[in-house]
Amino acid sequence: MKTLLFLSLAGIAIVAVATPAFLSSPDTGEAHVAPDTQPVTTVAGPAFLTDPDDCRVEGTIPIVEDAAVTPSLARITPGEAEAAALAAVPGGSVTGTELDEEDGFLVYEIDLLQNGAEVDVTVDVGSGEVVCTDRD
Repeated sequence: MKTLLFLSLAGIAIVAVATPAFLSSPDTGEAHVAPDTQPVTTVAGPAFLTDPDDCRVEGTIPIVEDAAVTPSLARITPGEAEAAALAAVPGGSVTGTELDEEDGFLVYEIDLLQNGAEVDVTVDVGSGEVVCTDRD
């Protein structure tokens, strides 16, 4: 019991002494941040995602989930989609093309091979625009 009383009084004394010292220290509102010394590398070309879940497609032809995906809904041909994909990934070669649904929109999924690496390119079937590029 005496130990508990002693520890309680010691804690109160510490708070009583430290509080005025803390409150009297000037607050300039400034934050001091060390400069970043790491070099920055810029690479030309399309930005590649490493996680397919990062790609959020907003296309021009919405489709209802579980609806039939038919080529008649597409406004561009598979060849036009492949050309758009190849323009976005220089030096790539097409290994596959599929009409698909992504995030509720109709798209072409173009599989490419670039320098030995697989690259998936998503092309909007309404505009022919590349909406996602993902390096596997």
